Amino acid sequence: MFNNLAGASFDVQTDADINGNPNGEFNNAGLFVKSAGSGESTFHRSGEGNGVTFSNSGAVEVESGSLALLSGG
Repeated sequence: MFNNLAGASFDVQTDADINGNPNGEFNNAGLFVKSAGSGESTFHRSGEGNGVTFSNSGAVEVESGSLALLSGG
């Protein structure tokens, strides 16, 4: 489990998938940014291989490329 707390920022600077445990969680209460890469970064469904559920109560900014939330958001 990863918690991006209110007032904090998490910046993805690549086109890679976001992976973790089969039941991983990414909880965003702060600012999640994808700032680099022209391709896609993907959160896969939890329970599918190394999927990570993305839960959001903060802000998401995609400044470059795209972000796929296959696990929620």
